[in-house]
Amino acid sequence: MPNEPSPARLSLYLLPIVGTIPALWTLYKKKRTLGNVI
Repeated sequence: MPNEPSPARLSLYLLPIVGTIPALWTLYKKKRTLGNVI
């Protein structure tokens, strides 16, 4: 039981990852649109 990761700890690890994915996606889309315009 003590060796199992707690939900709180899991969320702490997942939050930064989940937070960076949309930011990276928007940056990628912006680059795509800028590239198409130029």
